[in-house]
Amino acid sequence: IELPPGDYFDSYVAELRAQGEAVDSDRIEMMRKDYGFDKPPVIRYFYWVGGMLHGDFGYSFEYELPVRDVVGDRMWLTVLVSFVTIIFTWLIAFPI
Repeated sequence: IELPPGDYFDSYVAELRAQGEAVDSDRIEMMRKDYGFDKPPVIRYFYWVGGMLHGDFGYSFEYELPVRDVVGDRMWLTVLVSFVTIIFTWLIAFPI
């Protein structure tokens, strides 16, 4: 997320303007500060790692949900498919 020029909010503003919506620069600056984009990337990384240790994986701008909820919804299906695959593999492999 650090490699492209600008940050998420620059592309967010461009997207809003492309849709013809008004953009409040004070609101964007407040959001930048709230999400820590006013800090250097290294500091943000350490905040992120510290949050992960406490179960806070951040916020998904795409889904507008906490990352824990986005991943958690898909985790159970992944575990189920993995379990069924292992059982199927054992059923096929053991008789051979």
